[in-house]
Amino acid sequence: MASPVRAKIPRPRCLGLRGEDFDTAGEIAQALKEHIKWHNAERIPQGLEGLTPMQYRNQALKSRTAGN
Repeated sequence: MASPVRAKIPRPRCLGLRGEDFDTAGEIAQALKEHIKWHNAERIPQGLEGLTPMQYRNQALKSRTAGN
């Protein structure tokens, strides 16, 4: 049996992936996709008025098009 692939994530912010063992590169890709989705669509950072990054972007685009 092949040894698991160790994810080497260069950015410490990817805490959800640090130290996990993956059996295939596909599993790493899937985990990264899920992390990116969470980061962009579900995470609520400080400084964005309590909105997710996607909500904040959509609000900014809507106000920009309403001003035209």
